[in-house]
Amino acid sequence: MGADVACLLRQRMLTPPPFFLGGTIGRWAEAGWKVVVVRVTDDRWDSVGLDEATTIDRNQREFREATAALGVADVIDLGYQTDVLGDVSEVELRAHMIRLVRTHRPYALVTFDPYAMYGEDNQDHAMVAAAVDEAQPEPWAIVGESLGHLPVHVEMAEDLSPDHKDQ
Repeated sequence: MGADVACLLRQRMLTPPPFFLGGTIGRWAEAGWKVVVVRVTDDRWDSVGLDEATTIDRNQREFREATAALGVADVIDLGYQTDVLGDVSEVELRAHMIRLVRTHRPYALVTFDPYAMYGEDNQDHAMVAAAVDEAQPEPWAIVGESLGHLPVHVEMAEDLSPDHKDQ
C-alpha cells in the first residue's frame, strides 16, 4: 500500500497514504469531499516471493481497491521507483506537486511533516513532504495572483504516532 503519497481534498483535499488515515479519508468522502490521492512511488519491492513487475501491478491494484473502498475519487500515480526518490530531482518532484495543486485547487493538503522534530529517516517520505510543502502557495503570494485559493496544509505530525505521550 503506497507509503509515499500525498492527498488532495477537493471541496477539496490532497492526502497521505490511506493506511495512515483510512477512517478519516472515508469520513471526508462520506461527507461529500472529493478526495484525490497522489501515489508517488510504485512499491516495487514491497512483497515476498513476487517479481518486481508482479509486485508493482499487485500493489497498484490493491492500492486502488483500498482507496475506492474509502470513497477516494481519484488516484494519481506518479510512478517513481520506490526507496530511491532521494535520487530524483527535487525540482522535478516539486513541479509535479505544483501542477497538481494548481489543477485540483485543494482545500487542504495532507502529507508527511517536512519539519518533523526528530527527522524522517525515509528519504522518499522526506522528499514528498518537502515537495508538497513547497508546492503550496504562501499567503503573501496570493496578493495580486489569480490563484483564488489558499490550501490549508495539514501535516502528519510526530504527535500522531502511537508512542506520543501528552505532556
